[in-house]
Amino acid sequence: MSKLLFATHEDLEFTPVSKAMFQDVATQLSSKYGLPNRIFSASKKTESNGEFFTFARETSGKFDFSSFFSIIKAYKIFYAALDGVDIVLFRSYPSFIVFSPLVILLGKNIIFDSRGLFFDELVDSGKLNRRWIVLLRWVEKLLLKLSNSVICVTKAQALFYKNTHKIKLEKLIVIPNGAKNVVVKQDMSGAKALSFCYVGSLVRWHLPFLVRDFCSELDRRGISFSLDVITRETEKAKEIFKEVSQLKVFSHNFRESPIRYDYGFCFIGGGVSKQVCYPVKFNEYVVSGTSVIALDTVAEVNRLIRRYKLGVVLNGTSVGQLVEEFLLARNSFSSDVNELPYELSFDYQCECIASLIKTTRGG
Repeated sequence: MSKLLFATHEDLEFTPVSKAMFQDVATQLSSKYGLPNRIFSASKKTESNGEFFTFARETSGKFDFSSFFSIIKAYKIFYAALDGVDIVLFRSYPSFIVFSPLVILLGKNIIFDSRGLFFDELVDSGKLNRRWIVLLRWVEKLLLKLSNSVICVTKAQALFYKNTHKIKLEKLIVIPNGAKNVVVKQDMSGAKALSFCYVGSLVRWHLPFLVRDFCSELDRRGISFSLDVITRETEKAKEIFKEVSQLKVFSHNFRESPIRYDYGFCFIGGGVSKQVCYPVKFNEYVVSGTSVIALDTVAEVNRLIRRYKLGVVLNGTSVGQLVEEFLLARNSFSSDVNELPYELSFDYQCECIASLIKTTRGG
């Protein structure tokens, strides 16, 4: 039977989403589907034990010159990890760009788990000047052409690749981020005051300042509510949301120990990379029984909310209009806890990846 290598440039201990979408998937593919695999990733030190191969990388959460050279030096252990492997599944653009030459040279099959539009995210976040996008589009097309299969997180992303780079749809496999059905640890919903939460990082495309202004408008209108901001960036969150009267900021593993609130903010904005994305925290809200408040900026989020009645989609152009839409819509919400649709489950995600591996040439 063919062996699969999961390869990433990230340190899984410092990127919980990557660990959940990568290491947990690898574990389930082995235990449930009998698909042998091993993992290659960054870590604080270089190690290998036959199943896990790690290379030393000092920086975490960014892709700078230091981390780039750490990856280059990791080629030796990556070569060892490839022994007996037929298929390499690359997570995201950076790992593919750095390590694919050796994989291609050795004639291995490639599954490219793109995780979204990485180059557009760099531009949309302000980390890269837009003048580079023409060159990066050429690189992106090359990555897609070199892949046997490409995993997209949404249909919109697949259509972007098809229309922009003329990639056949048969090569583009849509597999959404999945979430595990886990027991809710605490229920903050149903109280006299509305309970809101904001989960995740404070990057600008999650629009934390708009969330703050939304809450300030609720305050101005005399709406009784509380806001819990659950993030690793606690000091930054305290500064951004300091004007919110009933605020609590803390760090917590929401994915593994979900808390139910009345509503969770899933505001997304920032260019084409966000229009085709799929936020991991969306499913985590649903698992926790929290109704989602979203903008009309992400097609897949809009579809899921409307199909399964998972919350409300707002399309106002001002904070006042957004709050007005929410206050009108909340009266029609059911207090029943929605079950996680199977298409959003971790089991479905693993099922799709297992099927893709088995149909990949050499699988």
